[in-house]
Amino acid sequence: MTQSTETMLNVLLELPAAERVEIANRLIDSVDRHELDPDAAAWEAFLEERLAAVDRGDFAPGTAFDAIDEIRSELLREAK
Repeated sequence: MTQSTETMLNVLLELPAAERVEIANRLIDSVDRHELDPDAAAWEAFLEERLAAVDRGDFAPGTAFDAIDEIRSELLREAK
């Protein structure tokens, strides 16, 4: 961080909490979300594919326990 940025940050940190929150929110909104979270694009692609699978009927709804049981069964079949 540059000296002027550091000075500005120190001044901003002296503001009341409500004003700091407003400034923080505006700064975050000004940054591309993908820059904040490098895995965001991967998660977005995963979720889009999962939703497409649901739309196609390729994804059967159920509980996490159902999914674990199904995976265990598949692994046992592959091991034989």
